[in-house]
Amino acid sequence: TEQTTEQTTEQTTEQTTEQTTEQTTDEQDPAGVPPLDWLTKASRVVDDVRGAFEMTSELIQLRSVAAVHDGADAHFEEYRRTAQLNDLMIRNSGYSEHVEMVLRGCLDPFDQVCGRIMGFTARQSWALGQAVLAVHSRRVRDKFVTMSAEYREAGKMLARMRRKNQLPAELRELSPTQQKRVFRRFIEATHLRDSLDLITVTATDLIDPADGIDAATATAWLEAHSCEPRSFDVRHHSTPCGGHPLTTSPVLKTSAGYVIPAPSGLPEALRPLMEDRLRTAGRQIWADYDRARATWMEKFTAERLSSRLPGSQSWSGVAWRAPDDDSDLDGLVSCDDVAFRIQCKAGRISPAARRGAPSMGEDVEHVINDAAHQHARLQRALIDNGPAALGFTSTQSTALSAPLTVEVVVCLDSVTVWATEVHKLRHLVTMPDAPQVPWVLSLYDFLAVTDLLEGAELVHYITRRLRLEAEQKVQAHDELDWAGHYITDGLFFDDIFDRADAPDVYRLLSYTEQIDTWYFARQGLLSRPVDRPSQVLPFALRQLLERLARDRPGHWLTASLILLHGNEETRAHLGTLMNHTAERSVEVGWSAGSHVYPDHVVTLRADRRCSGPALREQMRDYWITRLASYGRPNGIAIGLGLDHRLAVDVVETDTERTLAHVLLSRESARAVHTETI
Repeated sequence: TEQTTEQTTEQTTEQTTEQTTEQTTDEQDPAGVPPLDWLTKASRVVDDVRGAFEMTSELIQLRSVAAVHDGADAHFEEYRRTAQLNDLMIRNSGYSEHVEMVLRGCLDPFDQVCGRIMGFTARQSWALGQAVLAVHSRRVRDKFVTMSAEYREAGKMLARMRRKNQLPAELRELSPTQQKRVFRRFIEATHLRDSLDLITVTATDLIDPADGIDAATATAWLEAHSCEPRSFDVRHHSTPCGGHPLTTSPVLKTSAGYVIPAPSGLPEALRPLMEDRLRTAGRQIWADYDRARATWMEKFTAERLSSRLPGSQSWSGVAWRAPDDDSDLDGLVSCDDVAFRIQCKAGRISPAARRGAPSMGEDVEHVINDAAHQHARLQRALIDNGPAALGFTSTQSTALSAPLTVEVVVCLDSVTVWATEVHKLRHLVTMPDAPQVPWVLSLYDFLAVTDLLEGAELVHYITRRLRLEAEQKVQAHDELDWAGHYITDGLFFDDIFDRADAPDVYRLLSYTEQIDTWYFARQGLLSRPVDRPSQVLPFALRQLLERLARDRPGHWLTASLILLHGNEETRAHLGTLMNHTAERSVEVGWSAGSHVYPDHVVTLRADRRCSGPALREQMRDYWITRLASYGRPNGIAIGLGLDHRLAVDVVETDTERTLAHVLLSRESARAVHTETI
């Protein structure tokens, strides 16, 4: 490892020195032809950066193996390695619209305090950050306009030189396309070589694009975000990972102005920096902000989730008290037979934890583990005392007793490394011994998932996530890879793990390209509109799901989840069954068809003779007389009656194998029997 590191340093130093020397010479000969040697050397810096990232990744892996070999804890080393490798990925933790939403939601109520202490507000901070991006974009755009004109002239010159046989030997050996590429690269390198000129800004540069914010405010903002040289620690920051100080203070102050080396990471640094300034401004100021931020996050998260579930109710900041314990439930959302219990955490994962320092366990315990234990404490109190005795209202008590309950932990900070595979946290901190693993994610990921999915599909996605989390066999880099896979291919892996040569672990590839494209279009960065990514469902099934969400009979959400529960083959069969049932009912007045699964039966019924309670009675009779003989503990029937409204009937005969268990288990991927009447 030491030899490799030393060799890399020597090579990088040698190449950089050679490149710098070349740049001080005249790069173009009198005939105006770019020398190929200069172009090759000019591209080395990019190769060096890529090589440094690749080699750093390899070194992280090797050092981790060596540490375990020398007696280090294997589970902790796995988290350290994952945290360091994650830092190598150049990807923002949130989309721009979500970053602004959270920044403004937390800090807008403190405009006067921020203006007095820092010299700018949250709105001004966001506007100035966008102004930096606008200045950079305009400069690059202007460069490319000039380059385009030079491309055309270079093409004409190249054609003349070919006709007059004036091309140097090294260019004559290339094809016409390669010759054009050489000229193009030379023009780009010439115009873009002075990177500091492109990314250096002054307060005056930001005034116009920032909606007329004055120079004093812009200067205060730039100074506040400037990175102190003493923040750089060669032990941690000389390689491309380790919580680099530029991720938290993204501006470098120079004699010519302010340099923003990584402008795409600027928006995410705005809120943490403003919070740090409030923390040092005084104990009372920070206490007021901390309390207001928590209240906003709880209310916002609960209302956001509720807005994506038709006919739902939500509460936030609900306190409860038991004889031997007391706490609060940050959010509660109830929708039909499903309830979400939410705990929100605004704690920060420190740079040291992100580079795998021993303090990582303390940060994770504060941000994630405490919330998981709060869920467990509430569950114990509910079992021992009942919701009414804890102080919950009758409506809240009904929600807390829902057949399907999902525990959620939403973190204000990015927790990708520790949230994507929550089951592994048992090796890092003491997670509660509970049958259900909480759905843990950052607020930014929560916003993205609830943008992409709604209604039954959102709940179904979460149940699949929880099931796979419990099985511990499928891995993904982040939450959006899970969501993207669900939308594109579903989260069905039974065929992979049921075969004789099943792998121990299956890792998802990145599925975020279509999601990124959609968000870019929403931001106006694309010239054409882009539809929201959505999973492909049989037309008849999609119509039935939309009808259930619109009519919302009792158990409508459970019925929708069971309809979505099958894989692509099962969904296609359901669509066929629906069409057959509808056609048959036109002929004889009613029709019913059923799919029998290992743990449940799904019945679809169309009846032109009755509706409402009478229709549900007919569906229950059908279960008793025909379907109970299959020995399945659960049944769910969906019927369309004379009034053209849907009705749902649910049968559960075994408390240990309810429909909630079906949704969270590996059974029932395919129907084992189908019957129609």
